[in-house]
Amino acid sequence: LKYSKEGLYPKAVHQLRQARMIIEKQKGYNALPGGNEPQWHACIIYSLALTYHAMDRIAEELAMIDVFDGNAYGSHADKLNFPSDSTLRRINALLVSGRVDEAEQILESNRRNGSILKQDIDAISAILLFARQPDGMATYKALSGSYADETRFSDQFAEGMLAELGFHAMRQNQYGHAIFFHKGATLGNIGFSAFHAYNELAAIHTLAGNWNLA
Repeated sequence: LKYSKEGLYPKAVHQLRQARMIIEKQKGYNALPGGNEPQWHACIIYSLALTYHAMDRIAEELAMIDVFDGNAYGSHADKLNFPSDSTLRRINALLVSGRVDEAEQILESNRRNGSILKQDIDAISAILLFARQPDGMATYKALSGSYADETRFSDQFAEGMLAELGFHAMRQNQYGHAIFFHKGATLGNIGFSAFHAYNELAAIHTLAGNWNLA
């Protein structure tokens, strides 16, 4: 985790893989509710997914999400101290991979069973709109309409939502709005978004000739 925070992703992957190999030799390592082993295993698998995402290794990220869900760790979130499930992360990984149909199917399934917050569904729907119909204005309006207060969104999605808004604001030449949203996104973990707030802020300031800020 230390290596991931410092951006040393290959080292992070190596350490996490080593940790996974060690813990998976333990009897009952994924037996829920269980003791410490399932909690550590869930942490390792989820951390691998986050690290692979940061490295744009999306296929491997999805593989780790499959392991996480296959062990039903999401249904024991209260004991494992993790998000209730990995649905939002899976949808984003599929979108980044261009697998829009699959992402839409998962969204619709969760819309029916009510397992994702309505506000999150609205925002994901706007992102899907961009994937289906790259009309930047339509997407920006849809995202803006679903955004009023970032605390309305689930914790793992809020900062990513701001990064998405910043990206689409920039596409519409709304640079003031773009800076506002991206600054908000830098305050937390933006792993859910395909757009990295610091990179986008640097690009905006470069276009404006604000070299020192960039």
